[in-house]
Amino acid sequence: DITFNPAYSILYFDTLCDGDSSLFGVSYYSQQGSYVDSLVTYLACDSIESLSLHINPVYNTFDTDYFCQNTPYIYSGNEYWEPQLIIDSLKTTALCDSTVHIEINYYDTTFGVRSFFSLDSLTWMPFDTNYLAGCFPLQVFFVDSANIVSLHRTNVWFFGDDSDPYEDFDTISHIYSDAGLYTVINILMDDYGCVDSAFAAIHVYPLPIPDFEISPDLISTVHPEAIFINHSSPDNDSSFYLWYFYQHSGTDEDPVDSSFIANPSYTWNDIGEDLTGDHDVMLIACQHYTTLVGDSLICSDSLRMPVNIVNIFLQFPSAVTPNGDGVNDKWHIVNIEYGIY
Repeated sequence: DITFNPAYSILYFDTLCDGDSSLFGVSYYSQQGSYVDSLVTYLACDSIESLSLHINPVYNTFDTDYFCQNTPYIYSGNEYWEPQLIIDSLKTTALCDSTVHIEINYYDTTFGVRSFFSLDSLTWMPFDTNYLAGCFPLQVFFVDSANIVSLHRTNVWFFGDDSDPYEDFDTISHIYSDAGLYTVINILMDDYGCVDSAFAAIHVYPLPIPDFEISPDLISTVHPEAIFINHSSPDNDSSFYLWYFYQHSGTDEDPVDSSFIANPSYTWNDIGEDLTGDHDVMLIACQHYTTLVGDSLICSDSLRMPVNIVNIFLQFPSAVTPNGDGVNDKWHIVNIEYGIY
């Protein structure tokens, strides 16, 4: 009477991440492969257990990446604005823990717009002062001191008025033909697509309009005095005026007198000189402004007009030669045309 007890041959499968181990029998295994263990059942029958072990890789990567100075580096939904080492723990598709190392740096540490403006192309102010004021019409000079290197591709200026954008790296100038507040933008782009910009405000203040009339209409050598009635605009507490009076017109001589009165009068001196003819009078109208940053600014414009002084004394010719030669043919009383006789 024979009884056959079972003997076993069992195959196991296991999958691990690299670095982990699996207990099989009395031993731990961490390398991929097949392992066999001989056992005896409790009925003393020889049996075999086999293990097929698969190892999934674990990654520990190192990489370097670059980004623009004025834009963040985006990684896993986070923004990084400075060069640094990013370390992140991830799981592979086989759910194995892995580590990613990314060292991020700027494409070009020297890249960046450095804009300056000036009213005379000699004294430059950086754009970070953000404000420049002057009188209409205002000529402003611009320059980007980045000094173009091979990586820099474009440098564009937007002047804030109706003019077209201007692309240049040299010193440029722009004339603002209307009063107003303008925003100037300087944009710099390199071959990596990095963009940097700078902003500044240009404030152009209007000029006053000088205007005046002369009284009386007829000024004679008998009483060579004129009253000047100021019609300049604007005329307010911030307005003031300067008058210059010249002896005769069309000369390069300095004025003989001046006045700060808004509506002055002036009498020409006829000592030793014939005053008959034109004498220039110049009005300089000035307007005081307080800029947005609290500075004082004076804008002015001038108007120069001749004052005609006439000789109203009647002159009678003592003879007439009416011979048709065009000289002294008619007996003409000089100065009667002024209508006061």
